[in-house]
Amino acid sequence: MIDTTAQRETEPEEPQAVGAWLRRVVRSGVRSGLRTAWELAVIVVPIYWGVTILKHTAVMPALAHALAPAMKFLLLPGEAAVAIVAGIVIGIYAALGAAASLALSPQQITVIGFIIVVAHAVPMESGILSRMGARGGRISLLRLVVAFAGAALVSRLIMWR
Repeated sequence: MIDTTAQRETEPEEPQAVGAWLRRVVRSGVRSGLRTAWELAVIVVPIYWGVTILKHTAVMPALAHALAPAMKFLLLPGEAAVAIVAGIVIGIYAALGAAASLALSPQQITVIGFIIVVAHAVPMESGILSRMGARGGRISLLRLVVAFAGAALVSRLIMWR
């Protein structure tokens, strides 16, 4: 005999039950979407504002000047280091918040995105890998090397003049 209990919960057969089922599904989806939006906003908004404030102080120009030689290797301005460091240390959404407040070209955003996709949240993920028995430090180092080497190549391909 086939168990139809699961089928009834996912797809109601009675027309009156369809309305109630649809309301439950929509309500659940809206709650989940709002929860996710809040979790992302808690990360992105403070970093966006923090970087925006730094831009209007002497800190950002000094930081950009100090990091410009390293960023030149990636054909990026010194300020891009803020987004890269935020992504490597905290995660993808932190990098997004930092990069959104900077005046970067689409090509520069692509290079930063490449780095962050390969090497995001490195400290956290290194710890997780180590606890699982993997060599977290070595894997993290490999991710960083691949991220920066790949980004150097990508930057030269898309910003080649």
